[in-house]
Amino acid sequence: MKKTNFLKFALTLVMAFVLTGAFAQLATDNADFVSSATTDYVTINQNLPYFVVPDANLSPLFDAAVSLTANVNTTFAWTYTAPTTGTATETNLNNNYVELSFDEAGTWTIEAEETFNTCAGTAVSLTVEVIDEPTAIIAGSATNVNYSWSGASPYTACLPATTGSETVTITITEDANLPVAYRSYALLINQTVENVLAADLTTPDGAAISDTDWDYTVASKLKTGHALLTANPTHTWTPNDIGTATSTYTIPTPALVVVNDKPTRYTYTISPASDGPVGGIVSGISNKSDYGVAVTGYPFGATTSIAYIVLPAPTTGPIYHISNTWAY
Repeated sequence: MKKTNFLKFALTLVMAFVLTGAFAQLATDNADFVSSATTDYVTINQNLPYFVVPDANLSPLFDAAVSLTANVNTTFAWTYTAPTTGTATETNLNNNYVELSFDEAGTWTIEAEETFNTCAGTAVSLTVEVIDEPTAIIAGSATNVNYSWSGASPYTACLPATTGSETVTITITEDANLPVAYRSYALLINQTVENVLAADLTTPDGAAISDTDWDYTVASKLKTGHALLTANPTHTWTPNDIGTATSTYTIPTPALVVVNDKPTRYTYTISPASDGPVGGIVSGISNKSDYGVAVTGYPFGATTSIAYIVLPAPTTGPIYHISNTWAY
C-alpha cells in the first residue's frame, strides 16, 4: 500500500549567522531556518548550507537539534539547474545535507529526491535567486543657478549674493532580481565642513567646523524606517523593487556659504560602517550569505567622495605708495 506521507519532508534552508562553527549543532526550531515555501536569495560565489528533513516514518530517530545528518535511513540525490551555463559547487555533501555556492547570477533551481531502498519519492525543489555583489558610488549635483561651479568635484565657486544648496546622491547597486523587502545596506556616510588654506584649497585650515557621521551599521543597516532616517527627515532613502538594480539615498547640503571669511569646503564621503569589514559595503543578502563565516565587505565604486568649495570675495586693502614726505 502506498503511503501518502512517504515524502512529507521539508527542504530547509539555513539562514543568518551561526553562533558556533558547526552547522549541525543548529536546532530545527531555530529562527535561522525557513521552509522551501519561499525563494532563497544568496550572493554570488558565497557558500551556504542546505538540508532536507527525511521522512519521519522512515527515519524516526532523526533529530536536527542533535545532528543534521545522523540517523537518516534514506538516501538523497541533489541536482541543480543554472540560469544558463553556471556551476553550483558542492562542499561537505553528506546525503541529506550539502553546502552550495553558485557562480552565475540569476534564477537557479535546486532539487532533492529521497529514496528508500529502491523506492524513490517525489523530488522537492527550491528556487534560488543568485544576486550580484553590492556596490555604491557617491555623486553631487552642481545645478544651483546661484553658483558658477567650475569643473568637476571638488566643485568650486565664488560666494554668490544669494546662497543655496545642492543634492548629494549615493547610488547603491545590487541586483534587479532582488525584492525591495530585502534591500538593506551597511555603510557610513560622512559630512565634513572645514576651512581650507587659500594657498592650495586642499589643506585643512584649523579644526573642522563640523564633522557628522550617519553610520548605518552591519547590525542595523540602512532600510526603510531606520532611526537615522527618522532623525534626519531631509534624507531620502528610495529602495527600488524587482526590475531595478539600483537604490538611492539623497542628502541636501546645507546652504553652501563661506565660514570665517575663508575658503570653506563641504565634503561627503562613503566608507565601511563602523562595525563592518574594511572591504566596503555590506548588504542584508551578502551578510546572510556569509552565514557562519566573517562578514565580507564589497568594494565601493570609483567615486567615494565629493566636495564643494565656496570662495570668499577678497576684501582688498588700499594701494600704498612712497610717502610724499620721503625726500621733503
